[in-house]
Amino acid sequence: MKHIRLISILIVVTSNLYFGCTQKPTSKAGTGSGEAKVSAETEKSAGGEKKIPNPLITLGKLDSAGNEIDNGKKKLYLTFDDGPNAGTRNVIDILNAQKVPATFYMIGLHRYGSPLQQALWKEVNTYPQFEITNHSFTHAYRNKFESFYKDLPGAVSDFVRNQDSLKFNNRIIRAPGSNVWRLQSTYIDPKFFLRTQVMDSLYKLGYYITGWDNEWSYIGKTQKAIETPDKLISAINYQFANPSKLNKPNHLVLLAHDMVYKDSTDAGWLTEFITKLKQDTAIEFRVISQYPGAAKAFTPNK
Repeated sequence: MKHIRLISILIVVTSNLYFGCTQKPTSKAGTGSGEAKVSAETEKSAGGEKKIPNPLITLGKLDSAGNEIDNGKKKLYLTFDDGPNAGTRNVIDILNAQKVPATFYMIGLHRYGSPLQQALWKEVNTYPQFEITNHSFTHAYRNKFESFYKDLPGAVSDFVRNQDSLKFNNRIIRAPGSNVWRLQSTYIDPKFFLRTQVMDSLYKLGYYITGWDNEWSYIGKTQKAIETPDKLISAINYQFANPSKLNKPNHLVLLAHDMVYKDSTDAGWLTEFITKLKQDTAIEFRVISQYPGAAKAFTPNK
């Protein structure tokens, strides 16, 4: 009976993805059912504007099998969740001033939110050093994580809806509230919120799910950063020096959140953090599609 039930669920998921409607999204949070399927439209840029292909996707020297030869550098992936929001403005300005690449995991409801959020969405997509990726349309039904991941067809469709609506030029996902990985060479899933079936289903649909190795944590009520730049840098250096503390040796994905940096003090901390890391010539900054096993998820617009 369990096998029959699972087959039925997968049929429902497939039906929802294939027969979904193609209407424009609204700012209302849906349950994810009846959304548009991923199509060729996802290779077009947001709002009909041409997205500049990311020049940073070019890897270093490759071996005969097409795999990157390790150059010995410590690779740091700056990633920012939950935009566009009020903090995105400062993050964009700081990254541009520091001339470093980064990855933004964006939420559909936020993209279609206020005029400010809509303007930030259009702006961040114009910079080739930024990679914009899928963080679900409703952020797990507005942070209802347990019910979201229990709803297999609805949760899968929520990510597909975001892909179709925001028209990313890659198929990379970060699951809200879930440090889970599904890459060609990485499968990590600390059993949490019973999300395994959702993530497996998305991976089978061609999505690449990326988690993180360290987080710049913050206080929920005040949205103030907890660690100082020096404390976070110390933790990062410890992880690089201890490969068992990373999913991949010499590759560290740092999770941060846009909204934290709307505060001038925290924005100053972000500047200080990046400035100090840039002084270490053994570290290089990368975008998430350069992470081992994720490169095929990036599809430049034609």
